[in-house]
Amino acid sequence: MNAASRIRWKIGSLLCGVVVVNFFQRVNISVAAASMMKDFHLTQTQMGSVFSAFVLGYTIFQVPGGMLADRFGPRRVLGWATASWALFTFFTGMIGKLSLLTGVDVLNALMVLRFVFGICEAPMFPAGTRAVANWFPFSERAQANGLVITGISIGSFLMPPLVSWMVLRLSWQSSFYVAAGFAVLMAIVWSLYVRDMPSQHRAVNEIELHHIYRDRGQNGQSAAMPTSVLPQLRNGNLWRLVLSYALSGYVSYVFVFWFYLYLVQVKHLDQAESAWLTTVPWVLAAFTTFGGGYLSDRLIITRLRMDWGRRIVPMACQIGAAVFLVIGARVENGYLAAAVLAVCTALILGVEGPYWATANQISGKNVGFTGGLLNTGGNLGGVISPTLTPLIAQHFGWIHALDFAGLVALGAAALWLSVVPSKKGEEGYRAVPLPQEADEVSG
Repeated sequence: MNAASRIRWKIGSLLCGVVVVNFFQRVNISVAAASMMKDFHLTQTQMGSVFSAFVLGYTIFQVPGGMLADRFGPRRVLGWATASWALFTFFTGMIGKLSLLTGVDVLNALMVLRFVFGICEAPMFPAGTRAVANWFPFSERAQANGLVITGISIGSFLMPPLVSWMVLRLSWQSSFYVAAGFAVLMAIVWSLYVRDMPSQHRAVNEIELHHIYRDRGQNGQSAAMPTSVLPQLRNGNLWRLVLSYALSGYVSYVFVFWFYLYLVQVKHLDQAESAWLTTVPWVLAAFTTFGGGYLSDRLIITRLRMDWGRRIVPMACQIGAAVFLVIGARVENGYLAAAVLAVCTALILGVEGPYWATANQISGKNVGFTGGLLNTGGNLGGVISPTLTPLIAQHFGWIHALDFAGLVALGAAALWLSVVPSKKGEEGYRAVPLPQEADEVSG
């Protein structure tokens, strides 16, 4: 008997690679900012406006980007999106010349470029989860989504030192040109190899097709046909999931923006040590992001079934993160505090697979739309966190700022009790079948 092909995992690994390239484009300007500010005489406030322009474009286009993936398919949307990253990253490296050619000052030109670049980057995760829904059965979607999002962790510990080396040894402009080149290569590979549906890929055999479609109806083809988004907008189940993800996003962005400065300014470690210690959480998170999804997929086929199988991993991770936050805030030794908070970061990122898999399951046919809505919530939490955390620290101290983040993590965990992953939000509620139930029906 022939073995099943495993093309779906190649698609998942390629999506992870796209995320790494996505992060390469995104992190460039953060590392090159000091050199750019010096060359163009920009202040920190002005550079902050450039960063904010990207976040604005990225956040407001999450839902439209997901709807495009539902309508035109992830192959086309991510292919064109990745090519556009290359274009606008290349333009950013040429910003001085573009400013002279257009007569627009560098600051305004940068803000426009980064805003449009944010729009172009927005479809990444909504379209990625659309591809996961097309290519993976329900019983593998948490680990598949976890694999995709692991690209964030890989990019977070690989790209900053790489970009820093290029800026120091070559030029800040060169870092943008190299990043653009990687995006072009990825766009070509993605467009040539990927297909929207497994049945369209010549390397997928019948055994793998049966495995992918075994817990869906109509041979899985309905997954590619979007319908009205109104049922999702009226779905309280989905909104509770989005709110929980927003709270979880608040906690994760505490570490994204403040972990390094906390070690330097509060624990008084030197900058070189702090820079290396900042990479530790991302190394751990590369394992927990995929591991959390893998464990969630294993749990849903046990007696816990779909609902508790999806709930346990994020709830345990968020409760654990809250405990480690409270402990880490009170540890005097800087290295021990860094270790405790690194574990906390890894735990809070271990929730990603179950969140995205649950959004897949309750979304009906509009997987990209619900993915965009979910990621909008996560980014809104990320918008609030960098501002509120230092504000609390300024008035009440860092211990209370981290305690508050711990309470937010507990709130995210508590909301999972009201989320029902086994119910779809389209045409009323329909239970999502477990893999063994689907086999019984088809048999």
